[in-house]
Amino acid sequence: MSIENPTEYFIQALTESQNRLYGYIFSLVGEHHAASDILQECNLVLWRKFGEFRPESDFIPWAFAIARFQVLAHLRDRKRSDIARNFLFHPLGSLPAEGPGSEGVRLLESELFGHERGAFTGALERRIGRFEEADGGTLFLDEIGEIDLNTQVKLLRAIGERTIERLGSNKPLLLGISFFIPSAPFPPKARGRRGFDVR
Repeated sequence: MSIENPTEYFIQALTESQNRLYGYIFSLVGEHHAASDILQECNLVLWRKFGEFRPESDFIPWAFAIARFQVLAHLRDRKRSDIARNFLFHPLGSLPAEGPGSEGVRLLESELFGHERGAFTGALERRIGRFEEADGGTLFLDEIGEIDLNTQVKLLRAIGERTIERLGSNKPLLLGISFFIPSAPFPPKARGRRGFDVR
């Protein structure tokens, strides 16, 4: 793609993307005033990063990736104690998954869903997972594409049904929990699926 004037192209792409960016941000924060403020912040960041943009690439996924981090920064900076107390952010790619094969997967699922005493070697007591920690609040799940594909399937089922089972238990736990899940970029391991954002 040959662009004679990259600056003019960038301005046009940014202008044409405003409605889509606003809609994406609003879908995450649910407040018009907050979405407008975040959109302005996002536009400033996009301008500061103008030198990183390549005209041959798609502007929207790049802009959405920046927007979701602006949303996260906004939520972390909120002063209302109820939001600060009930909002949990978990980049899944950083969760521990040490251990070969099924052992590593088991440790990761224990982090997410918790486990009962004796569920596996080393499970000396009951543990509450990240989902239960966020019960009654909101869980921001990022980097879903970085985890084991089978665990992704269990994770998506738990998100859809708002129900989990601790490892070593067959008793479903229904949770009152909301989710923020970035819809761009979508997980590379989940090929053929679109990105999603769930609440």
